[in-house]
Amino acid sequence: MENMEIPERRSATIYIDGDAIPRELKEAVYRAAERTRIPAVLVANSFQRIPASALVRLEVTGSGFDAADNRIVELARAGDLVITSDNPRRGRRRSIRTASFLRPRISRPGWRCAM
Repeated sequence: MENMEIPERRSATIYIDGDAIPRELKEAVYRAAERTRIPAVLVANSFQRIPASALVRLEVTGSGFDAADNRIVELARAGDLVITSDNPRRGRRRSIRTASFLRPRISRPGWRCAM
């Protein structure tokens, strides 16, 4: 039998819209990333504090309209999870239709997030 190369499987990544998600939910995702060993990427228009972790990183985009959303569309692939409270435009979402989207509902400021 020939030596066939098996393509390396890319692990899932969690992409967080840092400009649209409350701090409490971001912190919950950081803890989940550590617990499950799934990388998380916070994508935001400006610097935001993240924990010191090899599994969590910050990607700062330009300050243009929807810059963070557009960068998430560029990065997300099949099997990834995108967490955003924005309503992704149909065209942009179609370009990454194989990624899963989670849109949290927030009951009241300061209350726990419900998903």
